[in-house]
Amino acid sequence: MPSDIDSTDTHPSDSQDMVSSGDTFGVGIHITESDLQFIVHVPSDINSGWTDPTTFQKQIETIVWNHLEKSTILKRLANQYEVGTTVSLGRITLSSDGTVHNISLINVEELWLLNHQIQIKHPLK
Repeated sequence: MPSDIDSTDTHPSDSQDMVSSGDTFGVGIHITESDLQFIVHVPSDINSGWTDPTTFQKQIETIVWNHLEKSTILKRLANQYEVGTTVSLGRITLSSDGTVHNISLINVEELWLLNHQIQIKHPLK
């Protein structure tokens, strides 16, 4: 994610998962004035087996929404976070052949807690 975007991800997404093979991708939602953008953070040392960025990013997005309730998550993000914020949904580790090795995604309750922790750390002006 660009350095000028606030991220709530506390896990380095460039790191390889110690217990499995594959590449670990950070996933999140960036909030803009007009929409919510699905973000895939690609590790700097990505396996050369990935040949089409659009295909694997769509694959990652499909995996995320198969594990999270899309409408609930997006509504909560739109209502709780300010424009310009990028909220981490977690990480997914998969191989270029499509094998999913690990999924570590936030749940709705964690989103609520995360938002309240941010408000405590950064009180409104």
